Amino acid sequence: MKLIMRADDFGYTEEFNRGTIEAVRNGIITTVDLMLDTPGTLDAMERIKEFPWVSVGWHGGHCWGRPVADPDELLKEEIVITAWHPGCLDDVIFNMFPKNHFHTARVIDIAAMCSPALKQWVVDKQVELINMRDALLGTREYQNHLRAVGSSLYIKKER
Repeated sequence: MKLIMRADDFGYTEEFNRGTIEAVRNGIITTVDLMLDTPGTLDAMERIKEFPWVSVGWHGGHCWGRPVADPDELLKEEIVITAWHPGCLDDVIFNMFPKNHFHTARVIDIAAMCSPALKQWVVDKQVELINMRDALLGTREYQNHLRAVGSSLYIKKER
């Protein structure tokens, strides 16, 4: 199985971005979705430059019509995409939503993405972490990064 770990809402605020970057640096995030109309957009764009192996997508337009490509033609292998919301909270986010919204879940997501138990599960199950470019183009950009840094999450692919 191939797995894309997506961090959603990147760019909310600078403080939220700090949490997302922590999950990218110390966790298993392979892709981020950038919000383009929020207070932390420019900060997010600057911070993500340090991680060229992480795909950056556009967060927005959930109802902008149908896809133009057939997903079965693009994704030849079994690929699972999950969305998480790792980010630190600040007054902007805390006051933006009703008090019953998932505030603490965002902070818990950082811990989950960086969890040694989750990383061990990935290793034990031989789950191949990939980014969006890998999924669409058949490349191994994210795995090549893992190999370069000596990560135990790297999966050697047989030729």
